[in-house]
Amino acid sequence: MIDGCSPYRYVDCSASAYFLGKCIAHIPLILLSPAVYLTFYYTFSSPRASVFSYYWVFVLIEVGL
Repeated sequence: MIDGCSPYRYVDCSASAYFLGKCIAHIPLILLSPAVYLTFYYTFSSPRASVFSYYWVFVLIEVGL
């Protein structure tokens, strides 16, 4: 496994609770990684649109929509 934890270690938890917990734990990473990328992208290439419009596009790409 990537994080070193196994879902089989939590015997009393259901698989859906484990999955939901992992998804909730990844929300800060999903919201922070486009902001980090945009700090470099927006300073090096002066785009026409606002930072927030690019941010929401990159968040949607990160989520996979």
